[in-house]
Amino acid sequence: WYDTLTSAIMRQHLKPTSVCVDVGCHMGSVLDDMIRYAPQGTFFAFEPLPDLFADLQKRYTQPNVRLSDAALCEEVGTTTFNYVVTAPAYSG
Repeated sequence: WYDTLTSAIMRQHLKPTSVCVDVGCHMGSVLDDMIRYAPQGTFFAFEPLPDLFADLQKRYTQPNVRLSDAALCEEVGTTTFNYVVTAPAYSG
């Protein structure tokens, strides 16, 4: 349900050239919607899990998609990251 609502909000509010940020890109489903609704936009996607990040690098080779293998936080520094093996989307 959350992804359906997210997609509907993006469809209503994104402009063709919007700048979009996907924090915790995972497998790219939200990024796919962003690209669909803002086809001339610029996209920043962050995914800290190495296997998922490698898959994203293979899928998204467009120059307007900038991938980073990092986790984001509201503070500068280093902390622990919990990888939920059975449900990677809940990692953090």
